[in-house]
Amino acid sequence: MSSSRLVDNFLRQLQADGLIRPQERVLIALSGGSDSVALLYLLRAVSPSLQLTLAAAHLDHAMRPQSGDDVDFVRTLCARLQIPLFCERVDVPALAATERVGLEEAGRLARQTFLQKCAAQSACTAIALGHHRGDQAETLLHHLGRGCGLHGLAGMRRRRGLFIRPLLSYSKAELLAYLKEIKAEYVVDASNDELNFTRNRIRHQFLPLFATLNPQIEATLGGLAAVAAHEDDYWQEETARLAALLVQKDGESVSLSVAGLLLLHPAQRYRLLHFLLTCFAQKAKKEVGFRHVATLDLFLASPAPQGEVHLPGVRAIRRYDQFSLCPQAPLPVASSPIPWSLEISGPGVYPLPSGGVLRIEPGESLPGGGEGVVEFDAAALSFPWTVRRVEPGDRLRLAGMSGRKRLKELLMERKVTLEERRSLYVLTKEEILWVVGIRRSGLYLPRFGYGVWRVVYVPSNSSLTP
Repeated sequence: MSSSRLVDNFLRQLQADGLIRPQERVLIALSGGSDSVALLYLLRAVSPSLQLTLAAAHLDHAMRPQSGDDVDFVRTLCARLQIPLFCERVDVPALAATERVGLEEAGRLARQTFLQKCAAQSACTAIALGHHRGDQAETLLHHLGRGCGLHGLAGMRRRRGLFIRPLLSYSKAELLAYLKEIKAEYVVDASNDELNFTRNRIRHQFLPLFATLNPQIEATLGGLAAVAAHEDDYWQEETARLAALLVQKDGESVSLSVAGLLLLHPAQRYRLLHFLLTCFAQKAKKEVGFRHVATLDLFLASPAPQGEVHLPGVRAIRRYDQFSLCPQAPLPVASSPIPWSLEISGPGVYPLPSGGVLRIEPGESLPGGGEGVVEFDAAALSFPWTVRRVEPGDRLRLAGMSGRKRLKELLMERKVTLEERRSLYVLTKEEILWVVGIRRSGLYLPRFGYGVWRVVYVPSNSSLTP
């Protein structure tokens, strides 16, 4: 394709998809390499037709001794073309160490921050990036290699916020031919051939291998990305609808019904979980992939009624039918409560560490009472008693039952959460008499017309007088 035909095709495509609006101010990310230089010349060629105002921005990553030469090149180029240029230097290796990420990710973060700052300073409403069809193919293979869901097949979008990619439908060969025809110089970055970078291995090893099976592999993967992008746009709308129906927000945490999630089609559940995980991961500067969503899906389908899973930037908690996601933080639930016990020598008021109290008083058996009140046969049950925290292995003898039931099973049946169990107490006299506020034993049942010891539990948030 000749340079004039390429420019005409480029202009028609911009006009057809509205990627750049007439009279828009556009910032070009200019590395000095062939792709960004081709983008600079193409936008400059169509700027009279669209009445564009152009500016350029170059970030020195401080990763190569020759990076200063790149700065000189882009300064000279922009001065000759009369395009304003922003330049800045960031120590990307130091940033990678500080943020604990790889060099490629640190470079991406540095570029994004720099370009957004330059766009604000120059009042530009679009930031043009020089990614082409080959870059899109590399991105898809990169996503697949790291583990992605269907959303990952959308690859790079032509527009994402301020960032636009006008060259995604063009091959590297077309851009190089265009630069050769217009006799435009550009910088050759030797680090693009270094195989220690993942993208370079994909570019120089994997794509050529795929090309032996399909010479049009880049175009094929580009077409797949375009279709996947349309699918992903639909799912974003569907996910927003599901989130509005099913998700409850409480501060920085969100909660959903486990039963409601399991009723969803697996595709709906996957998208919703991925959306929620991504929200937390982005705040923590982490990334989530297919394996994280699959882990969460298995967690929800587990027969265990309670549990926790830790994923990048997020803590997933299940408490029976309630499923919650909250920012990753130290887990107080994992630690065991401090052992505590108190002797009850007779009637009176006995404070509990939680702030509530137990009140023991003599009386006659009364009907009713509720979960906060129990009565024991005073003639049969003598003091002292003990009130203490729940301990592993505790068992309760229930009325009409020959053996004793494990407290763990009883609490699971009552759907008492792990957090609530930490504040439970038991009243004992050799055996457990009462799981306070939950269930009494079948021992020392009151007899009609006989005296009783009445035990009243007054929690800390109760309006009752102790």
